[in-house]
Amino acid sequence: MSTPGQRRSHRQEREGAKEFGGSLTPGSGNGWVRKNDMVFGGYSVEYKTTAAKSYRLVLDELRTTERNALLDGREMALIIDIQGRGYVVLTKDHFRELTDRQ
Repeated sequence: MSTPGQRRSHRQEREGAKEFGGSLTPGSGNGWVRKNDMVFGGYSVEYKTTAAKSYRLVLDELRTTERNALLDGREMALIIDIQGRGYVVLTKDHFRELTDRQ
């Protein structure tokens, strides 16, 4: 039996894969080949969701997401859904690369 939070998380991952045309990582955190929740293009994406009004972003979580992406040869993206609104966290270096292209 899954909790409402687990169902919300799985739904977020499925919808994200559909939206971005990515592929989900089966078992994400427990596998040894790929760790983050989804990959698409040059990105390895970790999803987080909360029904609360805030989300506590922890350095270890960022480092783990980034390390897992780098091990897969991709850029990291952390997508946080707070009460239905999505936010994306990237490294500053990668954000600079994206904005320099314009």
